[in-house]
Amino acid sequence: MFVKDIYTNLAAASLGAKVYPIIVPEDVSEDCIVYALESTEFNTDFNNETNFYQANVSFICVSKTALGSINLGQTLENHLKNFTGELVSGGSYVQSTDFQDIATIYDDQAKVFGLSMSVQFTYNK
Repeated sequence: MFVKDIYTNLAAASLGAKVYPIIVPEDVSEDCIVYALESTEFNTDFNNETNFYQANVSFICVSKTALGSINLGQTLENHLKNFTGELVSGGSYVQSTDFQDIATIYDDQAKVFGLSMSVQFTYNK
């Protein structure tokens, strides 16, 4: 499954933070990256090739400081920007990676900053 490939790829990368699906566990106090699959569409014709999917994935780089979240976001962007190939050996083959939206956020209740990024992956199985 594509989402598992994303987790495996990010967890193995040297990003300087742990990676969690969907939410940050309550006992986590260090910087981290949270991701969630927002949508997946089957695309019958991508660059004159067939049987591709487009997955929109949201990432939030969480830190206790604004600069920490921005730096972690930059590290993640550098890792994913213009990525093509298999996220993991034998996994989905990514044809393109496009950043759709980047924004800063602050969670007053948790007292943490975040850099939110929406990324569209075009891939085949």
